[in-house]
Amino acid sequence: MLPLLVCLLVAAGPALSAAFPERAPVLLLQAGAGGLFLWMTGRVGAGYVPLPSGRVLAWSAALLLLGTLSARLSPLWSQTAVFWRPMTAGILIVLAMAGVSKGQRGWIDEFLRASGWVLMAVVFYQRFSEGTVRPMGLFLSTQALAASILLLLPLAVQREDWILTGGLSLALCWSGGPGAWLGLAAALAVVRACGVAGYWSGLGIGLVGLVVIYGKFQSPEVVDRWHWWVAAWKLAWAKPWLGWGPGGFGSASVVFLHDGSPVSADPWNLPLRLAAEYGWPFALLWGAGILHCLRIGGPHKSFGAIAVLVQSLWEPGLAAPANWWLFSYFAGSALSESAYGWNVAARYKLPGCVFAAGLGWALVHELGRPPALSAPESRRAAAELAGGSGAAVPRERILEAVAFLEESAERDPFDSATRAQLQRLYGRLGLEDLARAQAAEAAALRRRP
Repeated sequence: MLPLLVCLLVAAGPALSAAFPERAPVLLLQAGAGGLFLWMTGRVGAGYVPLPSGRVLAWSAALLLLGTLSARLSPLWSQTAVFWRPMTAGILIVLAMAGVSKGQRGWIDEFLRASGWVLMAVVFYQRFSEGTVRPMGLFLSTQALAASILLLLPLAVQREDWILTGGLSLALCWSGGPGAWLGLAAALAVVRACGVAGYWSGLGIGLVGLVVIYGKFQSPEVVDRWHWWVAAWKLAWAKPWLGWGPGGFGSASVVFLHDGSPVSADPWNLPLRLAAEYGWPFALLWGAGILHCLRIGGPHKSFGAIAVLVQSLWEPGLAAPANWWLFSYFAGSALSESAYGWNVAARYKLPGCVFAAGLGWALVHELGRPPALSAPESRRAAAELAGGSGAAVPRERILEAVAFLEESAERDPFDSATRAQLQRLYGRLGLEDLARAQAAEAAALRRRP
C-alpha cells in the first residue's frame, strides 16, 4: 500500500490538480493520510513496522517539529495550515522511501512515465488545437509546467523513451523561462553522467540564459523580483528562528515591500521563501538533507532535482504541490530501503492498531476542515502583523486591520481570538477605552460554557 500512496501523490497529482484546482490537493492529502494510517494499522497488526535509519528519522522529525511550530506560532495563523500540509506530505514522502523497495520504485517510475505522456499530450493539444503560444499543460503557470518537465525529462531518457524525450523537450522550448534553462544548464554541467558534451552544452545554455536575464535587467519583471527578494530577506531576519509561518510571505511582505511593488504570494526564490516562512534552522536543515540525497542519488533523478532546484532560485516552479511531491520523491529515491524495523509485541498490537486508526481518522477530518475566513491579503496581513508582531506597521494599515477584524467579529461574535487582536490593535492606536472594552468582551467569551 505504501508505494500506491506515493504513486497517488507524485503521478496522479498533476492531472487531479488540473481537473479540480481548489479541491485536488486536499483530496489527495486526505487519501494519502487515510491510506498511510491504514498501512500503519496493518503493519502494527502484523507485528512489524519498517523504519528508516536513525539519521533520516531525526532529520524528518526535526523538520516536522520546526514546521509545526512555525505554523502554530505564526502571527499569520489564519492561513498557515493550507500551506504547511503539502510541505508535510513532501517530507513524509522522503521518509516513506525507506519502506519502498527497488522494484516498487521501478513501477512508480513507470506510472510517472505515463504521467509524462499525458502531460505531453495536453501541451501539444494546447499548442496546436487551441493555438496557445506558451502552454501551461496541467498546471496553472508556465513555471510549474517547466519544473515538471525538468523532473520528468531525465526519467524519459533513463527509460529510453525517445518520443517522450523529444515531446517534453519541445514543451520546454515553448514554455520554459530563463530559470528553467539555467536549471537545465546547471544539471548538464554538474551531473557526471552527462559527460564532456553535456558539460559544454550546459555551459552554453547557461550563458544564453544569463544573457536573456541581463537583457531584462531593467524590466519590471526583474525589478519586482528584486523587491520580493529584499522583502523576503527582511522577513527572514525579522523572525529568524521560526519565520512568519507557511505561506506567510504573501501577506507579511506588504509591510516590507518597496512602494509601488505588486504583492506576490511567493518571492520567486525557494531558499529565501523557506527562510522567511519557516526560519533559518528549517531552511538550512532541509537544504543540508536534500543536498546529501542529491550527492548519493542516481544520476537521472539527481539531474531532475538539481535542475528544478536551480530553477527555483529564479522561478516558483516548486510552489505547485504536485511538483513539490515529485521533487521529494526524486530526492528520497536516493535513500536505500531500510533494514530497520520495530517488532511489535503481542500485547501492544491491539492498542497500537486502535491508536493508528484513531489518529488517521482525526487527521483526515482535520484536513477536510474549510480554510479560515477569506479576506484581501493586504488587509489580513495588516491585521495579523499588527496584532501579533512587533514590526513597525503604518497607522493606515492598522486602521485597515481594525475594519477587517470588526467585520470578522460581526460575522462570528463568539470568537475570542478576534476580540484579543482588536484589543492589541486599539492599544497600539492609543485608544485605551476601546482596548479595555475588547479585553472584557474576550474574557466574557472565554468564560462561556
